[in-house]
Amino acid sequence: MLFSAKFMMLLSVCLCESCCAFTSGERGMKSIQPSPNFSTSPPPAGSQSQKSGEDHFAEANILRDRGKYEEAVQEYKLAIANGYDTNWLRTELGRVLARYLHRDEEAVEEFRVAIQRDKNDWRAHWLLSESLLETKKYDEALQELQVAKQLDAEGRSNGFYDYYTAEAFDGLGRYDEALKDYQAFLKRAEKVEPNSPRVREVRARVKILKGKSSVK
Repeated sequence: MLFSAKFMMLLSVCLCESCCAFTSGERGMKSIQPSPNFSTSPPPAGSQSQKSGEDHFAEANILRDRGKYEEAVQEYKLAIANGYDTNWLRTELGRVLARYLHRDEEAVEEFRVAIQRDKNDWRAHWLLSESLLETKKYDEALQELQVAKQLDAEGRSNGFYDYYTAEAFDGLGRYDEALKDYQAFLKRAEKVEPNSPRVREVRARVKILKGKSSVK
């Protein structure tokens, strides 16, 4: 009986100490506030970072390559709105507008912006001349072609100056000059792409112009 009484007293003391330790530890845990860096709650509305201008430019190029031209135009414009506005972007935007969406009037404005910033940007002059031809502004197109040719010392247009210059002269009714340039274009193109639609078109035009021109 004496042993039992002592055992029960000892057990009570141990249980009491364990309970106190657990309660104290629980209070200690609750007193530690979680670090804000590990919060799992969602960020407030509007706090998420927006795409950068470079991101929009990259997305525009992807959309262009996938044939989603309207969406690409919107992404190019968002890139500009978000501070990424380079000559290359402007010429790419203009190229999509002109070549794929046939909105040459809008394209002209983009090319002009690039040229205002850098008068030696041969590519902007070249692309501008194409859109000016499409909008039948032949005098301006001819001027831009001449500037582009002077700047393009490496011949990056692949010999198409004769073709587009001929188109400009043709549109202006200067048939002698148009015929000379069409023939110069054919001399090269018939070796490279003898049966292309462009070559067939120029051959047909040359036959017509020979009846109007003094050049034989």
